[in-house]
Amino acid sequence: MGLLDTIKEKLAPHSDKAEQAVDKATDMIDEKTGGKYSGQLDAGAEKAKDTLGINNDEAAPEAPAEAAPEAPAAEAPAEAPPAEENPPA
Repeated sequence: MGLLDTIKEKLAPHSDKAEQAVDKATDMIDEKTGGKYSGQLDAGAEKAKDTLGINNDEAAPEAPAEAAPEAPAAEAPAEAPPAEENPPA
C-alpha cells in the first residue's frame, strides 16, 4: 500500500474536515495574494480534493461515457474516368 493510499484511508472518516481544511487554506492564500491567483488556487484545491478522495462538492463520478461514434468518413472521390483503350499515338 502506497503513501497516498494510506492517507486516503486515514482521511476517509474525516473527509468533511479535510475538505474544510483545504478550502480554508485556499481562502487564506487567496486573501494574501489579493485574489490574483483565484482561478489557479481553485483548480489546485479541486485537484487536491480529487486526489485525496475528499471532494464532497460534486456528486459521485459518473461512469465514463462511451466513445462517441466516429464521424462518417468523407465520401470517396468519384471514380476516375475509364482509361482509353487505344490511346492516341
